[in-house]
Amino acid sequence: MHYTRVLKTGDPGPVAAIRIRGDDHARFESKCDRSGGPDACHLWRGYLNPEGYGRLRLIAGNRLAHDLAWEWANGAPIPAGYEIDHECHNEAVRAGTCKAGLCPHRSCCNERHLVARTRQEHLGATAWRPVRAVPGTRPGTASPAAKLIESDIPAIRAALAAGESQATIGLRYGVSQTAIGLIGLGKTWRHVA
Repeated sequence: MHYTRVLKTGDPGPVAAIRIRGDDHARFESKCDRSGGPDACHLWRGYLNPEGYGRLRLIAGNRLAHDLAWEWANGAPIPAGYEIDHECHNEAVRAGTCKAGLCPHRSCCNERHLVARTRQEHLGATAWRPVRAVPGTRPGTASPAAKLIESDIPAIRAALAAGESQATIGLRYGVSQTAIGLIGLGKTWRHVA
C-alpha cells in the first residue's frame, strides 16, 4: 500500500478520504440517462442493488433512485403506506414483452413512468402476479414466488442436456443455480412436460 500511495500522492503515509458532495439533484441527474427522450425509460447508470433498483447515496443516507425521482417531481415525500411502482414495467408485462424478475424497468427513473400505489395495488398492477397463496401450494406461475414461466422450463432442460452450467442458465433467467439444478433433477416444475 505504501508503494501505491507514493505513486498516487507522493506520500507513503495514509491519506484521509475526502468526499465532496455537491447538490443531490445534480448528482442524481449525472447518473440518470435521459437520452431517449421524455417518454422513454430513463435508466439509472449508477449503483444498482441486488434487486436491480438504482440507489443514490445522499447526505441524509441511501435512497432508491426511482423514489427520489417521484418525490422531486411531485414536490412531496411518498405518502405513508404507499410505494412507487414502475408503470413502464406493468405495461410491458401486459404486452408480454417483459416477465417477472430482474428487468431494466427496475432502474427506470422517468417521473412519467412512476406511480404511487398502496402495497396491495402495487402487487395487483401486473398481469403476471397471481392472487396470494400459501407458498409451495401452487405449482409453476400459480405460485406468487415464481420467477420463471412454463415456457422457460423446456429451454432450461435443453440447455442442461447440452451441457451448459447451472450457474450460467440461472444468470440468464434471474434465478439461482440451485433452482436450475432442481429443475434438472425433476424436483420442481414437474407439471411441465
